[in-house]
Parts: sequence; C-alpha cells; structure tokens
Amino acid sequence: MQKILFLLSAILLFSCETEFEINADWKELMVVHGILDQSKGEQFVRINKAFLGEQDALIMASISDSSNFNPSDLLVRLIKMRKMTSSSINYELLDSIDLVDTIMPKNYGEFYTDDNIIYKTSDTNFLRADKEYLLKIINTSSSNIVTSRTKLIDNINVTTSFPSFYRLGFYNGGEFTSTSINWSHASNAQIYQLQMLVRYRNDSAGAIANIQEFEWILPILPFNGNQEISQVIGGQQFFSKLELEINKNINNGENPDYERKVIGVDIQISAATQDLYTYMQINEPISGISQQRPTFTNIDNGIGIFTSRYNHYIDNLQLSEATHQGLSVELSDLNFIP
Repeated sequence: MQKILFLLSAILLFSCETEFEINADWKELMVVHGILDQSKGEQFVRINKAFLGEQDALIMASISDSSNFNPSDLLVRLIKMRKMTSSSINYELLDSIDLVDTIMPKNYGEFYTDDNIIYKTSDTNFLRADKEYLLKIINTSSSNIVTSRTKLIDNINVTTSFPSFYRLGFYNGGEFTSTSINWSHASNAQIYQLQMLVRYRNDSAGAIANIQEFEWILPILPFNGNQEISQVIGGQQFFSKLELEINKNINNGENPDYERKVIGVDIQISAATQDLYTYMQINEPISGISQQRPTFTNIDNGIGIFTSRYNHYIDNLQLSEATHQGLSVELSDLNFIP
C-alpha cells in the first residue's frame, strides 16, 4: 500500500581542480512506519535505516545490514497514555508492551533479498479508542532514542441498516439507480474510503464453476465537518467497472462464453488520520515538471509515519433481483444470467 523502504543515494561531485568528499561521518537515521488499527488484533511497525555510503547504491541496497537494524539492539515499546485532564499537556502512563521482531516475506527486487524484519505486538487487546499511544524505540548499542505518538480512530458506526433481506440495488425498471452507504463520523478521522470486493461465478456446461473476484476502490472522502458521512455508489459506474474487470480477465484467458452471475459483494470502510492523509498525498507519484518532493514526518529524531486508521467490514451482500436482471440486459455480451 505504501513504500516503506528508503534509499539515500550517494552523489559524487567533481571539478577539474578539486575532489569533494560529500560522505560525512555516519549518522544513524531511523526510518519508522507504523499504523495502529484497533479493528485488527496484531499491530506492526517497520523499522529501517536510511543510509549514505561509498558503494554503488544498488549494491548497498542488496545488503540486509544496510537497511536493517540488528533486532537484538532495538527496544521497541508501545505505551498507553491518557491526559491528566482534558486541558492538560501532561500525560499519565497507563501501560506498555514491548514489540517482538518477526519475519515477513518480501517480493524480489533491487533491495536486499532476505526476509523483512517487522516488529509486532504480542497483546492483541492492547488498543483502546479513548487512549493515546506513544511509540518509543531505543537503540541500545548507540543510545539513540526515536519517538512518536498518535490518537486512535474510534469505531465506525454504520447507520445504513443491513438486515438479512437487504439487497444492493443498482438497476430498476430499465434504468440505473444508485445505492448509498452511510456512517457516523469517527473521532480523529479526517478521511474515509470505501472499497468493494465483488465476486462473480463463471458457469459452463460440463465444467466445474469457478469464482473470480476484483477490488473496486472508490475515491477518498475528506471529512468536511458533517457528522454523517455518505458514499453514493452509482449503478452505471458499478456496471462499467464489472464490464472492465471481466474483459481484463477475458484478455488474460478467461473463456468469453461462460455464463456469469455476481454472487456476493464485500464492503470495507476505512478511516484514517490527517497525518496519514498528508503522508499519502506527499508520496503520490510526481507528474509535474518539478521533481522536487516536499517532506513530511511525525517521527521525533527520525523520519517516517506513526499514526492510526480503522477498518469496518460488511461481508457477503447480495444484489437485488432487478440488478441481476439489468446485468443480463446491459451486459448481455458477457452472458450474465438473471
């Protein structure tokens, strides 16, 4: 979802008379990425080195020691806190846990090909929405200390009712319709995004049915002050996305003669802080003439991001009969059956 490995490349400057040595004495710079999500059990923090060296940058990137700290040198602690009073700047430390290192496989690339070292919580019930959390990382070999803190995002309260007979409607009476998913604003959230996982079945006479699925990520909704948030999902957009994804699969070898039917839709509503939104915006691909990128970090004595998000899941929603009928009409060339 984000690039969490940094490479600071060496640059050599030459002149006809003087050689410049720009690589100063090594200074530790810790790169931290952690996003707390109380909708999940385990929490993960990624910790790396930013580095500058004499060797070729790609050679250094392929060496684990160039990017990873020795886990035995790091104390990674998550501290639960609360304000002494609502207007106070002082905090009471309530509890703490130490994160443990673990291995997470990574895809092959130009960076080191060893597994990634990730730090995770051992207590899956440590997070509480009404508390703040301080991340404290101590390098015991260098005495370097890096900190950051964040508030959590409260539970997303979906106000749209989903009884067992509920059906997603995108078509009715020969016309496209829309569906709205509504929820209440969650404390400390500044952006929202809805994502759909759509599953459809391929059927063919004499063959075993197979299930395909695709993700549809809708645009980000910045919080505008309204306490009720609404995501409108247009029927024509839903049909167009379905057609696009199935044609992709056909171009990749899926039998175009299959009979098809949508068999379920999962919805994920995500909320995130302003810090995470700012970080995402700054790290978007640069498309303009200027290739300079502004920097953003909320890590004290390091770089990176430590913040929070929350995910709410609504599983296995079904389409209305009218929508199935509409698919068989509007996407008849893809053999949808009502």
